[in-house]
Amino acid sequence: QKALAILEKVAPGSDFLADTEANLGTIAADRHETNEAEIHYRRALEILRKTAPESMGMAELLDYLGQLAHDGGDAAKGEEYERHALAIQEKLAPDSTALAESLAMLASVLREKGNAEESAKLYAEAIDVLDRQMTRLGGSSEVRAGFRGKHATYYASYADLLVEQKKPELAFDVLERSRGRTLLEMLAAARVDIRQGIDAS
Repeated sequence: QKALAILEKVAPGSDFLADTEANLGTIAADRHETNEAEIHYRRALEILRKTAPESMGMAELLDYLGQLAHDGGDAAKGEEYERHALAIQEKLAPDSTALAESLAMLASVLREKGNAEESAKLYAEAIDVLDRQMTRLGGSSEVRAGFRGKHATYYASYADLLVEQKKPELAFDVLERSRGRTLLEMLAAARVDIRQGIDAS
């Protein structure tokens, strides 16, 4: 709040002010103060519409607003925000974690609206993006496990939706794919040669 007061005087309409408004929005959202969060996010959005339209910062704000709308029961508004965020991310960061998160968020919104087919398609896309991210992710096994753990709900939600659609075999494949990827990462971290002494076929 102190930073906001200073920036409103010395840098009105700046990206710094937008960042501060967005941070306050996130703090309010974490406290479940939905109305307060929306006010701050909207203020930040208005600034970025002038200074950095169609930027990743704009996409992030749209995603936050989409989540708020979804959590507040306004699926139509949530879908509108998420589709706008996706359009930006697909253009600027087509293989990013941010894109995967927006895809999964939109999938959740569409599932609640009863659009199971498109929801399943979006969950599949989100998981594909995350798997590609994992192949390039460096760091310790703890970092990689943290990344996978953060997004584990996407696999579970997708599998649950497939079961609802009477596709248990596909649901099983999705969960096994997640577990298989984790196993491969553990073997790689332990430098285990699983081919040693094994028949090639």
